[in-house]
Amino acid sequence: MKQLILIFSIIFSFFTFSQESSFYQKTKETFYKHENRLKEVKYKKAKFVLRESLGKDSVLKQEFVNLKNDQLLTREFYKNDIPVRVWTGYNELGKVNQARDFSKVKYIKAIEGSPIWNNIKTYVSDSLGNFKQPAYGQNEEEVYQFIANSIQYPKEAVKRKIAGRVFIRIYIDKDGNVKPHSIEKGSHPYLDYEAWEVIEKLSKWKPAEYKGEKVDFIYVMPISFTLR
Repeated sequence: MKQLILIFSIIFSFFTFSQESSFYQKTKETFYKHENRLKEVKYKKAKFVLRESLGKDSVLKQEFVNLKNDQLLTREFYKNDIPVRVWTGYNELGKVNQARDFSKVKYIKAIEGSPIWNNIKTYVSDSLGNFKQPAYGQNEEEVYQFIANSIQYPKEAVKRKIAGRVFIRIYIDKDGNVKPHSIEKGSHPYLDYEAWEVIEKLSKWKPAEYKGEKVDFIYVMPISFTLR
């Protein structure tokens, strides 16, 4: 019985590998001497390779591999230059030691014309003082202090000396609950993801008010990532 199970497992693994291999077609290999990928080199001088494969669903898979032992270091997916699916990093034993679910990060360049945007436009254009902005804690500095204390600068971004500013929309409902809505202007996938993660940790806000009633609101917040 154990032998049958083992045979079935081997066949299933082979079938799964064959399916994935046929689903993706290798398109490019780029060679590097250093893990930070700052400078391309020829194969003879390379210690690492970035293998790119295009799937039938137009998703680009990038696998960064150590050539010394053919060890997979990272696996990332893109569609139209936007990170998708789950990105994974691997330790020396080949085990996953980090994962980022980029499918939850939404990129929307503009929300003009949507129902909530039309409401917000009405609120902020009111010249009679009927609108009150949402607030976090006692003053605006508190939310930025929370963000500064909560950000974990992605180590990949540190290695590659990536810095920048992420403009993220946060949705604050009339009960003060807050959640990330979308990225208005991203910086780099690692930084965009971290900004999203931090906003998910925010506690309740004092909701926006219009004519004395609590209302839903979308607030654009810049989050800066600076290397020191």
